[in-house]
Amino acid sequence: SLRAMSERVVAAVRRHDSEVMAASGDSALWVAVTHGDLLKAVLADATGSGLGRFQRYTADPASGAVWRFVGRHTCLLTANDVTPDVIRFQPKPDAQVAGDAAVGGGAG
Repeated sequence: SLRAMSERVVAAVRRHDSEVMAASGDSALWVAVTHGDLLKAVLADATGSGLGRFQRYTADPASGAVWRFVGRHTCLLTANDVTPDVIRFQPKPDAQVAGDAAVGGGAG
């Protein structure tokens, strides 16, 4: 079912993210390559929109989406991005990775 697929992919992404962060630190950046509906399910979870609205996201072929799990929230940095430079989303080595998004925005 769609719900089971969403639960599996979200759990896998969160598990992998935890493993990467434990091994490489909070500023680690990793890439997953997947099909559009799987990505849209993760985006729906990341934004809190729910699975009922996941088809409102666009996941074009070879596009990217970047999000960061921070504290209690997930911050969506970009979606359906067709530019290949994901390194621009990696925090600088000396940057403080906040447990939550900065009120009013921030410097990334």
